[in-house]
Amino acid sequence: MKKKLSAILLTLCLLFSLCPPFAFAEAEEGYEVDTSGNVTISTLAGLKQFAQEVNSGDNFNNKIVTLTANIDLKNGEWTPIGTEANPFLGAFDGGSHTVSNLRIDNPELENAGLFGVLKEPGKIMNLTVRNAAVAAKAQAGGLIGSAFTGSLVNCHVTGKIQITANYKAGGLAGEGYASMTNCTVKGAAGSTVTGSFLGSDLEGDNVGGLVGFRGEGNSITTSGCSVENLTVTGTRKVGGLIGSAYGDNVISDCSVLNCTVATNATEEYAAGNRTTMGIGGLVGNYTNSSYKNGRLTGSVVENITLRNEKEGAKAYACMNYLVGNFRYARPSDSEKKDITVENNTISGINTGKSNPTNVDEDTLLTKAEEPAPLAADSEATAASITRGGETYYFTSLSCAIAVVEDQETITVYQSDLEATVPDDKNFIIKAEGEDVSIPTLKDESGNDIEMGEDGQVGDKKPSAVSTDSGRVLGYRLPMIDRYIPGESNFLSDTTLPLTVYGVYQFRITSVDGSVPVMTAGSGFRVELASQEGSDYFFKLYAPASGTSCLVFVNGVFLLVATAA
Repeated sequence: MKKKLSAILLTLCLLFSLCPPFAFAEAEEGYEVDTSGNVTISTLAGLKQFAQEVNSGDNFNNKIVTLTANIDLKNGEWTPIGTEANPFLGAFDGGSHTVSNLRIDNPELENAGLFGVLKEPGKIMNLTVRNAAVAAKAQAGGLIGSAFTGSLVNCHVTGKIQITANYKAGGLAGEGYASMTNCTVKGAAGSTVTGSFLGSDLEGDNVGGLVGFRGEGNSITTSGCSVENLTVTGTRKVGGLIGSAYGDNVISDCSVLNCTVATNATEEYAAGNRTTMGIGGLVGNYTNSSYKNGRLTGSVVENITLRNEKEGAKAYACMNYLVGNFRYARPSDSEKKDITVENNTISGINTGKSNPTNVDEDTLLTKAEEPAPLAADSEATAASITRGGETYYFTSLSCAIAVVEDQETITVYQSDLEATVPDDKNFIIKAEGEDVSIPTLKDESGNDIEMGEDGQVGDKKPSAVSTDSGRVLGYRLPMIDRYIPGESNFLSDTTLPLTVYGVYQFRITSVDGSVPVMTAGSGFRVELASQEGSDYFFKLYAPASGTSCLVFVNGVFLLVATAA
């Protein structure tokens, strides 16, 4: 009996020794599974294990995966979560946490992002990706390569964004039929989404600030989504929000702010693809099809720059602030115009709108019908800037600040506005009407900004003078009383030491009605340029670089000027 027992024990030991090691592998620290199979992740190691589980065939269907901490990917080469063969089908709740410093650099990879492929009933929600550098072949995005079906809710991509692909690239997602709700892409300076031509079927097209491609189907929805501070470039089907959308797409309450949307197509490529050369502030190409009920409503484009990177493409590209073009939707064929476009807003300072002169029925392409620009009496108007005799209206103070030039005036029409002011901005702000309050402004560190009595924002105020010889710099303060009884009888708008690039203009105000006299030495030349009432405008011309001089008004020392 003892011999039989020993033999059995020996056999069991042999069997255990032959078992594969993964049968006893322990979960990584920060990866915890409860009795229902739901997972919590709190570390980079845990997130990597989750990716391995999905990519090995566990789709997490009917399971919840919750992120409980911020995770730094440390710019290490990342393997996306989910593949075409093994998509993620569960629910991923980011818990309002951030995954930062995503990097993927693989020119052969498709479905590239933090996640690779999502399919229904899969859902990704409450997650931010900060700083995303993704370079791949196709279907590339900061959050996900292919949100094929399922849903994205409250997902965001922020910071420095660099997304590049040869086909279907987007700030959030490369492509997707999934619903997208309250998702945003907000780039830091220099952020880009780029489609790069490689060859047939990898043509650098279907490029969007949010998503590159939205296909056909029953009511694919994009709602409450926004894109800010991004340059979006591709050959064709390029949009600030969506590159290409089929006719049943429903787009509502979305916005694109402070973005450049451009085509990098050659003239030859543009001529060969003239029916789909749509470049739009919101949607590049809106393609009508057998699907109906497409709608674009309640959306805003503001401060959009449309651009041809290669001049030859201009003869073929439809470039419009709302929708680049509607394919298969001729004005003469009302039965094919199944896409409803209404209650949208174009505001701010927009440039680059251009449509080819040879658009006709043979091209099966028509430019978009755009709404009138925002007006002063609109309830949506928050601010305005007057430039070159024309007034531009904005739905947000932040957008006005983004494009305000030195010493321009921003007029606000709503109370309780708040905005952040970049350190290099200098402007004047005023309220329109007694009931409108001056807004709350903060610097980039979050500190309150104190405005001058005249509404001046920013410590330095570059001169507005322009010359044929080039730019003019020099810094002004609000009008400072230089009147000293018995010594001076003027006010000067400039009192700080000054660097002069070619020429600088002063405003000297006479206190007692006498004509002020400005003098300078060391080769500087002074000229009385003009007069408006008691204001006298003097130009100071600089000699060779590096020369400095003392500047006097009525014999009273004013400042030191140095030639640049």
